[in-house]
Amino acid sequence: MRRAVCSAVILGSSLLLGCRSSAGNPEAEPTSTGGATSSGTSVTSPGLDSGSSSTGDAIVDLPPPIEMACQKIDFLFVVDNSGSMSDEQERLIDGFPGFIAGIEKSIAQYDYHLMVVTVDATPPPPPPPPPPPNRGMGSTGGSGTSGDFGTTGDFGTTGGFGTTSDGGSGTTGDGGTDDSGSEDTGEPPMVDRCATQFGAGRVAASDGSPCDLPPDQRFADLDSGDLAAVFECAADVGTMGSGSEMPIWSMAQAITEQDLPGGCNEGFLRDDAILVVTLITDEEDDEGIDSPAGPSIWKDVVVSAKTGDVSAIVMLGLIGDTDLDEGTCEPFDMQGGGAQGAPRLREFVESFPRGSWASVCLDDFAPFFNTAVIDIGEACDEFIPPG
Repeated sequence: MRRAVCSAVILGSSLLLGCRSSAGNPEAEPTSTGGATSSGTSVTSPGLDSGSSSTGDAIVDLPPPIEMACQKIDFLFVVDNSGSMSDEQERLIDGFPGFIAGIEKSIAQYDYHLMVVTVDATPPPPPPPPPPPNRGMGSTGGSGTSGDFGTTGDFGTTGGFGTTSDGGSGTTGDGGTDDSGSEDTGEPPMVDRCATQFGAGRVAASDGSPCDLPPDQRFADLDSGDLAAVFECAADVGTMGSGSEMPIWSMAQAITEQDLPGGCNEGFLRDDAILVVTLITDEEDDEGIDSPAGPSIWKDVVVSAKTGDVSAIVMLGLIGDTDLDEGTCEPFDMQGGGAQGAPRLREFVESFPRGSWASVCLDDFAPFFNTAVIDIGEACDEFIPPG
């Protein structure tokens, strides 16, 4: 008999509350992925680079697609949008097509949700204004063109650190209306208020151009447009974010508070799907400065969001490694070069049976993602959906 599980996890002085049903699956043991243990694995070995390319082509031999118990995957990308992350964002976008191609080769008929969040609550700029009406010879000008997207809804959303903001959230298609309910006049719409919330999914690129997402939804699914194009748009988070990165807090908000009914990400996290989280940042989530608490509590938050089933989680990290003798990164500098060592983030990723990380300073992320495909396929093969 399924039982409801309500978990309240304290991160410092902040409360993350989530209620979900539990399947009661035990924790899985670490498994092997092509000769490397998936728990706590750095995939920066020289042999892994063989055959890699910046186009994201698969470099591992994958079995033919099989019917698995798991047919649903929720992808969450937590992308650093601070001033030093431009090159890393480009490599992330370049590696994505091969990553998804590998998933499609391994898992037959999978159903995805995909969402990108940043490490702070800096909103993108408003979308570009619509082009002026065509008033050339023989043509008539429009009576007011609709903007790229508007914001709608009047429910209050709970923001980071326990604050609540009134007003609309979610996005509509072309010709949306603003919160007052007035008709679209062709003026640029209001900035989406969810965009100022920690952990709210991105719906626009760094220049404000809207991504091809379903109406009133902050994540891609089977009804979205081309997935690679949607990801390229959403993962273009820019470099105007805060220098005090809080990737864990943003991740936690995305799958707890923001995923509750009425939250910005409502409907993203599914009990009958595995969760694949990718963290990408060139700085540590510092104790006492950035996200509250520490790696063990961070893990508890994620596992609680997945109804206590750690085997339903694949945790990936592209992080700094300058604290390691064999690290790839140069020391971080204020001009945006190198990266900070990230022992807390590394401990967090390694705490998951299917957790692996690589250096954020690698020239190509495709080898890392293609190796992660194996972990995802194995998690899907073993996953027992609740019910």
